[in-house]
Amino acid sequence: MSSLEEAFLAARIFRPYYARALAALRPVERPGLGTMAVDKNWNLYFDPKHIEKLTSAVAGVCIGGHEVEHLLRNHCSRGENFGDAWKWNVAGDMEINDELKKEEFPVSHVRPEHFLCPDGLTAEEYYEKITVGKSREKLCGGGSGAGNPLEWETDCKEEADKNISEERGEKIREQVARDVKTFSEKNGRGTVPAGILVWADSKIEESKIPWQRVLRGKIKMNARAFSRGRADFSYTKLSRRFSPNFIRPGAVSPQPKISILADTSGSMENEGGKVLGEIKNICRKFGDVEIFSCDTEARKVGRRKKFLGGGGTDLRAGLEKIPRETTFAVVITDGETPWPENSPGYPVFVMVLGNSKTEIPGWAIQVENS
Repeated sequence: MSSLEEAFLAARIFRPYYARALAALRPVERPGLGTMAVDKNWNLYFDPKHIEKLTSAVAGVCIGGHEVEHLLRNHCSRGENFGDAWKWNVAGDMEINDELKKEEFPVSHVRPEHFLCPDGLTAEEYYEKITVGKSREKLCGGGSGAGNPLEWETDCKEEADKNISEERGEKIREQVARDVKTFSEKNGRGTVPAGILVWADSKIEESKIPWQRVLRGKIKMNARAFSRGRADFSYTKLSRRFSPNFIRPGAVSPQPKISILADTSGSMENEGGKVLGEIKNICRKFGDVEIFSCDTEARKVGRRKKFLGGGGTDLRAGLEKIPRETTFAVVITDGETPWPENSPGYPVFVMVLGNSKTEIPGWAIQVENS
């Protein structure tokens, strides 16, 4: 016999990388349900008597290895275009359960072989293949979180403030995907089922924001902060306070001075040239741009010079070459370089190309190259 508290503890032990998702679940007691179910708002419905019939370990697998998986794999949204909710629920169950060992789950659970299907398919693929097998008995609790809404779920609308929104749910999925990857990297191959790793990789890739948008946002924010207000005067723009006998200069906003520092090591020759071109186009929309190249020495690059590969790199020389009056700098590198211990005195955005594990200094701002 087990309690819900024991089941949640077992679930955290069984899938420790799902801790955030388990913490988001809101248990809702449903006597007579005879099983467990989840809705799209991350409510977990359970029958206390059903929990008592299971060992803590099995109950933990049911929560951490099955019910929460329906939510992480977003079976609610994925099933919207499929007409048979029961069939979709079963397909989702099979997508989840083919990652579990038979001895880890209750005897009544559904597996691909029950419908003469191979393992390792997606719920969409299982849905198309379900033509024979068990009768249409209730194989699991279902719920809108599994793509099979239940009538009494509407009871929870009176406590809508306790529900997890669709946006918040997506954020939880992204965080859990990163937790899965971190756990696998720290604990080694085989510590996370292969299907869960595939899901985590696809979720991380799906959630990435193009680096161009990230960099544009950071440059725009810094450029606006620098240019805010009209702090200088110029005869290129005459004053509105016109006087027939006296020409007054107009007030103008200062333009940021942006420096781009390109690592010219051999490994940067191909990808680096393309990225440099995109960064130049972004920067020139917001200020005056100077470009510097750097291997072991730094040099200013003219407009017509190409980005060429070279030998080793020491970006300390490049950062010393950049004028002190620079508003901010953008550095493109493969990461294989020493860095100054201290900040050069202006914001530095760093884009690391390739698979370097070298950490950038704490005073720099990294732009992920996704």
